[in-house]
Amino acid sequence: MDLGYASIRGRVRHKDEDSILVELDASMSMDSVSERALIALADGMGGGERGEEASRIAILGVRESRNSIMDNDPMDHNAILNSLLDAMHYSNEKLVKYKEEKGYYSMGTTMTIAYYAEGWLHVVNAGDSRAYIFNQGAASQKTTDNSYVMEMVKAGRVREIEASRHPRRNELTVALGFEDNFIPEPYLWRCFRGDSIMLCCDGLWSALDPTFLALGATSRVTCQEAVNSLITCADELDGSDNISAVLLRPSLNVDEEEAIRKPTLSSVTVRNTV
Repeated sequence: MDLGYASIRGRVRHKDEDSILVELDASMSMDSVSERALIALADGMGGGERGEEASRIAILGVRESRNSIMDNDPMDHNAILNSLLDAMHYSNEKLVKYKEEKGYYSMGTTMTIAYYAEGWLHVVNAGDSRAYIFNQGAASQKTTDNSYVMEMVKAGRVREIEASRHPRRNELTVALGFEDNFIPEPYLWRCFRGDSIMLCCDGLWSALDPTFLALGATSRVTCQEAVNSLITCADELDGSDNISAVLLRPSLNVDEEEAIRKPTLSSVTVRNTV
């Protein structure tokens, strides 16, 4: 397993309001490799120390939930997704309580939490930070932005190509810190040989074309080198926001055609309420 991550404040912002969590666990036996990774990315809102503190509190909540997530059976997808949902709700409760104590009413954060284990990627998402899977230079955005503009795209009122330039593109419909009860979106995917998994904030994906992101993420360099290069490019092309990303390349021997011949996905029903 290869992994790289970085976060910078960009050329305009005075502080970096993004936070990242990386927890790895890998073991080897005579005939197999067992890899697990818990990664999370939060993009804080509220300006200055408030955004910075919002993302830090959210990531701290995931770190405190580490054992309840990683102690699950890797094939028990229901249990894993529900543990991720619990972690996000716990982080939200911590943030809401902090806001009430401090009176910082505009304070909030996006958050994407991903858990990779034994060839499967489990994700919960709130806001417009994203999870991607790249393979052979092709990009696949795996999460849907919780934003006003994306709701307009779904309703057919705005074309997707216009969304990135819309004046209300930064308005979120779901984020941590604003409601006691909210519903993050859970996702589950099978991963295959050659897949590169990325979590990133809008400071990266809004600055770079998806094809450019994919080519950079799957280039023949280490994950850390790829992340550094993509973030530098985004900063040079835009740099108006903080820029952060986590890139993970698991060690897998099964490709998609082999998996189709031997399907293994069981039914999954996740608890999507508090």
